[in-house]
Amino acid sequence: MSAQLQELDRQIGLGTFPLSGVFTPVTHDDAQAVVTRFFEAGGRYVETAPIYPRTEVCLARILAQFPRDAYMVGTKCVLSPGPDGNPITSGRPEVIHDQCLQELQRLGLEYIDILEAHVTPTDVPLAEVTGALSALREEGLVRYIGASNASRADVAEYLKGGPLDIIQNRYSIIHRNPTEEITKACQDSDIVFNPYQVIERGQLIDISSTAGSWGPNDLRASKAEYVGDAFERIHKWVVTELSSIATAADLSMASLSIRWTLSKPQVRIPVVGATKIWQIDSNLAGGTDPLPADVLSAVDQAYERFSDQIRSLFGLSVEEFRGLA
Repeated sequence: MSAQLQELDRQIGLGTFPLSGVFTPVTHDDAQAVVTRFFEAGGRYVETAPIYPRTEVCLARILAQFPRDAYMVGTKCVLSPGPDGNPITSGRPEVIHDQCLQELQRLGLEYIDILEAHVTPTDVPLAEVTGALSALREEGLVRYIGASNASRADVAEYLKGGPLDIIQNRYSIIHRNPTEEITKACQDSDIVFNPYQVIERGQLIDISSTAGSWGPNDLRASKAEYVGDAFERIHKWVVTELSSIATAADLSMASLSIRWTLSKPQVRIPVVGATKIWQIDSNLAGGTDPLPADVLSAVDQAYERFSDQIRSLFGLSVEEFRGLA
């Protein structure tokens, strides 16, 4: 890794999407307690996005209680609310510049540590997006730049406009392809890879009998991978195989899932959401070391058995079976 990116060495980030009430109701006081505990426990990186639902939770008020050099903030551009509240997607440089200024104001910051294109825009060549992000960095408004939800072909197009520091895609024990192609591209270009949804919105850590019993306003109830047979088969696999590996290794389910990602090339900051203090403690308790080789091998072999089973039964990859490909 380049010297410039040493600051981004292994740590566990806090994703604030759940704090917008998309799974369960969250008050401002709830969110403040979660973020405060995250910092107290040694966390540094907090991630947000302008497209997250707006609620009574005010991240700017929470962050203002801490010294600016004690934390890092990542946010997004390209995808943002339009004047009428409906989302707009644009990679035009003037739009990205305005979105950056709006995020600085929303978050009460003088600079953003990490700014990423949230999705791949189609209205401009991706090289122009990289150029716009680079200009913001030169202006001192942004420290690191990157792209999220990008394919390997997208990464190649972004890099035509200059270097990127970070790529962020969904990546977990049960959501691997095509992300593993991206980690190879990151290795080739010395780019940090920051995965999100590494505990699959709780599916990889909840082994209770009530898992999957979503409330009426829970976003997961509308997602194919979290309902019906797709959820039930994954849940059974998590309970019967993954939890056994965690128990044998004296690891929590959260630590197993998080450290699995940290065992992969170029991964530096897996971003994990939380709405409760105990979840922060669980997420951070296992540290940031890669999994021991035998544990990593056990997880990957268990996944291969499950993958073979799904392909044998349904003729589908795990991602296809979950409606994600």
